[in-house]
Amino acid sequence: MIATFVAAFSVMFGAQAAFAYGAVNGSMAQYYVAGHWYDTYPTVYTQPASYALASTRSSFTGGGTYAGWAGARGRLFTSDNYLSCEGVNSYNPSQGSLAESYSCYRYQPYNWYSWGVSRGWNGSGYNDFYTSATILQGNY
Repeated sequence: MIATFVAAFSVMFGAQAAFAYGAVNGSMAQYYVAGHWYDTYPTVYTQPASYALASTRSSFTGGGTYAGWAGARGRLFTSDNYLSCEGVNSYNPSQGSLAESYSCYRYQPYNWYSWGVSRGWNGSGYNDFYTSATILQGNY
C-alpha cells in the first residue's frame, strides 16, 4: 500500500523512487492492432539480498483475447539504461487468458526497472509495442 502510494506520487512529480523490495508496476498502456485494443504493462520484482526479475503482460482490453494473439517479452534494465537481460516471447495460451513473459533473473543489488515489449497479431505476423517503464526498484 505504501509502495503503491510512493510510486504514484513519484510518477506524478517526475521523481524516480527506489524501493527496498517487492513489486512495482508501470503504467498500463494500450495499443491497437488489426481491429483490437490491447492493454499492456510491465512489472519489476526484487527480493532482498536475492534477485531482480522483470515481467510484461498483454491482453485484449476488456478480456476475451483469442489464443496466441497477445504476446509479451520481459526486459530488465539498470538505472543507467543498460538492458541487463531479456526474456523470450511468450503468448497467451488459451481464449481469454493473458500473455505474460519474464526476463532472466539477476542476482546483484542494483536499481532496476522494467520496460517490456508487447505483441499483437495482425493476421500474418506480430506488431511489437513498447510498454511504459516502471519506476526504479532496487538496492535490495
